Amino acid sequence: MSGQISEDFENSLGRELSKSCVTFNSVMYAEEVRITQGLLLLNYEKERIMTEQQQHCPGFEANKSLSEIKVKCSNCGKIVEIFSDEVGKSIKCSGCGSAIDTDKCQVK
Repeated sequence: MSGQISEDFENSLGRELSKSCVTFNSVMYAEEVRITQGLLLLNYEKERIMTEQQQHCPGFEANKSLSEIKVKCSNCGKIVEIFSDEVGKSIKCSGCGSAIDTDKCQVK
């Protein structure tokens, strides 16, 4: 008889533990969903604020119209890339170190 009581108790206890685990898992899942939704909302808000406040580094407006120009060193033949505001200035070749006349040595 005591074996039957013990078995019934174990079955009953097992059912209660099973219900508790399901409840616990449901609560944890709901909490996880709530946290995920909160993080998504925070990310959305951060993205919105960054979009509204599009800030660039100082000097961006003055330099955004610059274009890249390729010039060829007359001494060694190396092609060097410069910005359009450097045309008319003498620059040094990164290959041989000689001066490049950017007005005369542009590659088309």
